Amino acid sequence: LQQTNADGMVQVRLSGPIKGSFSELRDITTRTAIAASWVDFLNNPHSDQRIAQYAHAPYHPVKYWTIGDEPDKLINPMTGQPYLVRDYVNDFIQFSLAMHHADPTIKIFGPELSEFYGPGAGPADANGELWMEGFLKGVGAYEQAHNVVLLDGVSFHRFQFVDATQAPYMFLSSTGEWNYLLPALHQLINQNLKRDLPIAITEINTNLAHQSAPTRGLAALWWADTLATLMNQQVDYVAFSSTEGIDPPYSLFTADGQQPTAMFRVMELFSQLQHNLIPLEVQRDPVSAYATQDNAHQTVSLLFINKSSTSQLAEINSGNSLWSVNPWRSLDVSLAAYSIVVITLHRDSNTEAYSFSVPTNDDPTPAPIIHTVCGNNTDILSKTTPC
Repeated sequence: LQQTNADGMVQVRLSGPIKGSFSELRDITTRTAIAASWVDFLNNPHSDQRIAQYAHAPYHPVKYWTIGDEPDKLINPMTGQPYLVRDYVNDFIQFSLAMHHADPTIKIFGPELSEFYGPGAGPADANGELWMEGFLKGVGAYEQAHNVVLLDGVSFHRFQFVDATQAPYMFLSSTGEWNYLLPALHQLINQNLKRDLPIAITEINTNLAHQSAPTRGLAALWWADTLATLMNQQVDYVAFSSTEGIDPPYSLFTADGQQPTAMFRVMELFSQLQHNLIPLEVQRDPVSAYATQDNAHQTVSLLFINKSSTSQLAEINSGNSLWSVNPWRSLDVSLAAYSIVVITLHRDSNTEAYSFSVPTNDDPTPAPIIHTVCGNNTDILSKTTPC
């Protein structure tokens, strides 16, 4: 975490024993005490655990925590049966109380489900109780009865497709699902917690490892459009799965030599965006468009995702200026087939582009991102230069 200058998020273990050992982990008191000790060790420089071989362990406090990993798929050590929603709620409350006692400043997320299909859609436990609804209702009732805050954010995983090779063009239009699911989830949170909470998608990719993946190029287009849609919906935390070692679905780096993949190129392009979202009401297909600006309103970055097999033309026109002198340039942008382009406009200055054409073959190491200073291109339909 220190080397990457990252905040980090730690997932404490919910269940036990571990492969037949550590039978004491069946007891909820032991498990919550261990979780609290993790918080104390990482976040307290004077922790009594920082002795002997750990006396000089790096000190890097962790603010964000989750309780369990996909409890809807875990065995409850107290019953020997799959977790029920009510049992996870009870355990979550005890974990959160103990962990917040160790450090009241941490933020705890749950329920960390394996999937969430939307209010009323599941998943559900063995008794048919919906996981997200039951979790929020149970935690909300406890918080209000005891005047405490135990839940700081709502988290789940999302692997959207069982077979992403089928209907590839439907696959590319699937990102619109988030525009319906997330507002409904916020409404559900408000209804049960009497306040809104940040949403964290703590694992996301096209599909699970044992399922059929799309082509590398389509996966990159999907990831760009999905991440931008989540940005538009102002999702606070998104964790791509995985960094390397899984293929397919595609990771950020190859397992062989850790070379950047097309998914990493998407992350590189997003690093060229500004920090503040500008909501846009525009046509999404076949070209998606998103906008950001810096704090000083001196730089605007536009993200274009061309999901079609033909080149497209985007026209950028600034609004009318009061004194007929406009500090923002108008621009025609050529979007190559199956490409992602970031156009950055600098007030009273030049415009630049960062472009990436997704791979059309199965080569795991894609072409680099191309940087262009706009204004020198005479062919607005050029397939290699966007501006």
